[in-house]
Amino acid sequence: LDHSFIFTGPSIVPRKDAPSFPFEQLRVLHPQAVYISMGTILNKDLEFYKLCFAAFRDLPVQFVLSSGNYTDMEPLASCIPDNFIIKPYIPQLEMLQHVDAFVTHAGMNSTSEALYYNVPQVMIPLTSDQPIVASRVQELGAGVVVDKNELTPASLRAALLEVLSHPTYKEQAHVIGESLRQAGGYRHAADTIMSHFSTIEK
Repeated sequence: LDHSFIFTGPSIVPRKDAPSFPFEQLRVLHPQAVYISMGTILNKDLEFYKLCFAAFRDLPVQFVLSSGNYTDMEPLASCIPDNFIIKPYIPQLEMLQHVDAFVTHAGMNSTSEALYYNVPQVMIPLTSDQPIVASRVQELGAGVVVDKNELTPASLRAALLEVLSHPTYKEQAHVIGESLRQAGGYRHAADTIMSHFSTIEK
């Protein structure tokens, strides 16, 4: 790609329909907090949620799980661990500013938002560009990839403990996040386009 390509990073725009969340509860019982969201692809997969419960129920960590507006969690009501807060819709941008790690499907939007806020990730890529995105984040040292075909409570737990136990993941997420913030986002993109047409007119 030559210099005619301008990279402006992700456009981080707050969602006006995002509900409120009791962020003051995140560290009442535990010193660390982790956000879990699989976007719209896996958010109805109750087996995945059961796997998360088995992997994390005895960790001294507060988990926040976004289950999706149309997911019936009632069948799992009796097995939800005490260290889980589950809501159908979480204000993701705000949540990412309060957590120590993010368990995600590595969609481009979610991954970019997490890195923008310096959050290291445990990534379970499923389809499309997600394996490429996840691989690059891991290559840059800001997260760990877990193969969806080898996903077990043990493998998921090990990946999260790896990210939470080694500060280098957070440090690398911060390095990437700073580059994204400096890239300028949609404002820089708009300014560049306007500047280009202004030059043509002259």
